[in-house]
Amino acid sequence: MKAMMLKMALPIILGLVEDMITPDNFKIYGKKLIGLAREFVKDTETSVDDKIVLPLLDAAEKAIGVTE
Repeated sequence: MKAMMLKMALPIILGLVEDMITPDNFKIYGKKLIGLAREFVKDTETSVDDKIVLPLLDAAEKAIGVTE
């Protein structure tokens, strides 16, 4: 019964999510998420993550078309 309800509800839920994720919303929330991740990385005591994660975050910003 649960599986059948999930099969019926999933397309509806995905359709609603798809309607909410506009390119503008994706950029706005992507920038916020990347900024939050950047602050977490900068606050750590290790420098390894600075060398690995920060360039990845920069690349992610470029990929979605936002800069900090």
